[in-house]
Amino acid sequence: MNLFQLKTALRSILYDFLKGFDRRLKVLFVAIGLQNWSTSLPSQYNQLYATSLGANSIELGSLNSIGSLVNSIISAPIGWVIDRYGVKYLAIW
Repeated sequence: MNLFQLKTALRSILYDFLKGFDRRLKVLFVAIGLQNWSTSLPSQYNQLYATSLGANSIELGSLNSIGSLVNSIISAPIGWVIDRYGVKYLAIW
């Protein structure tokens, strides 16, 4: 099986898989994908910017760890607010 046949087979498998989904779910997949792509663009340059400011590898690792830690800490309270008041309240607040 050459590369073209492999690509064609994978494309048909993916098409058959996605064909069964509701249109709204497909739109949601695209929206989430675009949102993740757009937010990850600037993060690619954070390490270059920090390095240009004089950061070493330990400081770069700490910078990434702090971001993950803050995300972990804030996820539970935000989830509680969403469960209690709803998404609209959090979006308006």
